[in-house]
Amino acid sequence: MASRSKSSTKPPEHFCAPFSTRELLAKAGATIIESEVVGEVILGGEKFALPVCIFTYDRLLAFIDKHSIPRDTECRIGDRIYPFFSPKNGSAEIAEPPPDVKIKKAKPGDGQEILSALFLDYLKEVATNVLGGMSIILHQRLPSAFHSPIKDREDVLHIFADCLPVPRFESFNPETIFGVPVEIDGRLYSCLLPGTRRGIILSDGDHGVVQVIGNNIYILFDPFSLYGIGETAALLVFRKTITLAINGWRRGSELDGSVEDQTLDLNPENLEELACTFVAERKKHSLLHLQSQEQEVRALEDALREAKKVLAGTRRFWRVLDEGGFHRHGADHLMKDYARILEHPLVHSASVVPGKGFAVLTKTIVIRHEGKKYRIGTFTVHFELDGAALVWVEESCHPTGEPHPHISAHNGQCLGNIGATVDDALVEHEYADALNYILLWLESYTPDLVVWHKIEEWPLDEQNATNTMETAG
Repeated sequence: MASRSKSSTKPPEHFCAPFSTRELLAKAGATIIESEVVGEVILGGEKFALPVCIFTYDRLLAFIDKHSIPRDTECRIGDRIYPFFSPKNGSAEIAEPPPDVKIKKAKPGDGQEILSALFLDYLKEVATNVLGGMSIILHQRLPSAFHSPIKDREDVLHIFADCLPVPRFESFNPETIFGVPVEIDGRLYSCLLPGTRRGIILSDGDHGVVQVIGNNIYILFDPFSLYGIGETAALLVFRKTITLAINGWRRGSELDGSVEDQTLDLNPENLEELACTFVAERKKHSLLHLQSQEQEVRALEDALREAKKVLAGTRRFWRVLDEGGFHRHGADHLMKDYARILEHPLVHSASVVPGKGFAVLTKTIVIRHEGKKYRIGTFTVHFELDGAALVWVEESCHPTGEPHPHISAHNGQCLGNIGATVDDALVEHEYADALNYILLWLESYTPDLVVWHKIEEWPLDEQNATNTMETAG
């Protein structure tokens, strides 16, 4: 609800309030000029149509300050505009899940928690300014996607997310909701099809998004998972959904009366038509199921063929290892390359790690960039027994310990274009060559491939700084 700031100006002669607050304001001394007229209130850019009363301030008691009536919330009735005021504060809260259902709670700072706070703020505004002080209870998605309508107090409204009032559901993938694209991480968003023959079904213009039964509003998608489309877009979709739902809920009796009765008598003619329709629908669904299973089988067959190729290659390699003296070949290469490794000017030491492989510790890596030298740190290059090469920083020169401009502190190295070259060398047991490629990579810097931190964050090499000073002198 809008803040009640003091004002020196005289309050307007008339104001509007929700029809449900008429008794409270009448007891407080306000005079009703018009009772239960339909007005339009705008909240968060969305228009709510609701029954209101028009009051005067004539004998309004002191517990409501005349100057505190908010003037930034207005109600339009035809071509007339009135200040809008609701004396009763509404509330909104997220319901606890049923005792037998475990729901993963949102972690602080993640998308669901952020949206929960935004949703509740908006629902509190609606509960106060539109519903005249009602309580709204928001139920998060249940694994079953089903919850029976709750019969509660008249001043309590239940809103269910991604849920239906019937225990069987079907879903589809809309491209938009209220015109907002809802593709998340390359996948179309899932939306439930409305439950059959229960309550009022409301559409965003393209498909059903809300189903209303009594004081129960079923949102047919999960608004909490919309964080992937952006906070602003997610809140926009939620506001439009709540506006559609509340306006539809208020017109419930009118809509219920306008829905044509679709039931038919149980006579032979209707039963025969039902049987034909039943068979046709089962054939349609069975065909879709058949096509889906055939597609799944084809995908499995393709995957099996690829797996057999990999298996054949592994078997051939095993035979070479087992029968061709390949272990001796690899050992000979390693002993020959060990001397080359130690002779490399950037190598500090090398050692065998029993049962793991062998490790090479580098001297301080220095990168030259735009005429300057930067001290990066010392690194370990670990050659694993399975043929992999791992690289990590041993002692970083960065102020906060960042490993390297091209190495993420939490994702490890990405060798980029030289990765395949390193792998080829390791397959042939050319360890010295593989190490040489890795050291060249550690000494390189490509601004376009920086992970998080630019090279200018690392300290200048002392020799570089000395030469710079001598040049300046």
